[in-house]
Amino acid sequence: MLNFLRPLNYKGLFTEAIATLKSGLDEEPTSPYAHDRLAKALKSQEEEEEKFRKFCKEGRILIRNPKKKKEKKG
Repeated sequence: MLNFLRPLNYKGLFTEAIATLKSGLDEEPTSPYAHDRLAKALKSQEEEEEKFRKFCKEGRILIRNPKKKKEKKG
């Protein structure tokens, strides 16, 4: 049942994968496979969120401190 979730993780659809895995664990609470996949999905989601936070921080810095373009002579 839970094998179809692999593509969700690979495509970055962590929220959907996590919700489905949690619901699957309600049905099969002792499934090592489901626990492993849930842990990986949660870790991947956190890594993506960290990348996004870093990207936003860099964007705010660029907005506050725009580089001046050098005027071309010619």
